[in-house]
Amino acid sequence: MQNRNLKIEQIVSPQGVIIFGAIGIISICVSVYFFHLASVQSKWVGTYAKVTDGAVVHFGRRPYYYRVRLQYKYAVEGKDYQGECELGTQNPSLVEEADSMLAKYFPNGRALEIYYDPTNPKNSLGNKDEPNSKGWQFLVGGILSFVVSFLINGLLSRRH
Repeated sequence: MQNRNLKIEQIVSPQGVIIFGAIGIISICVSVYFFHLASVQSKWVGTYAKVTDGAVVHFGRRPYYYRVRLQYKYAVEGKDYQGECELGTQNPSLVEEADSMLAKYFPNGRALEIYYDPTNPKNSLGNKDEPNSKGWQFLVGGILSFVVSFLINGLLSRRH
């Protein structure tokens, strides 16, 4: 029992409060940035582009996480632009699903709905919801980090 209490005392420290509090603040600031980005991009204009190339890319260490990366061309007021986007799959750990998605839905020449900035048409994106979902992820992570820092602080005050 004493060994268990020693481990808890090593985990619960004033530094833990500071670390988790700082992580919380940083995460919430990043979420504000993503929500701002989603707000700005909500004013972007939709159009159709043509897929010019596609590939399955992987991230992380094994097991990998697979996404489909697309390159596309589009025209705004007679001027041609190029862009690139990444799309996730239902099951990101299966390369077969990403390969199938690329072959079935995004062959070269296929129309792809994209969004571009009307004030600077070279800025475009293929997935308008991504900044919003990232904003929520960082916000939830930041709040959880604050909760952990308050729990650590409560355990510290009870110990003294």
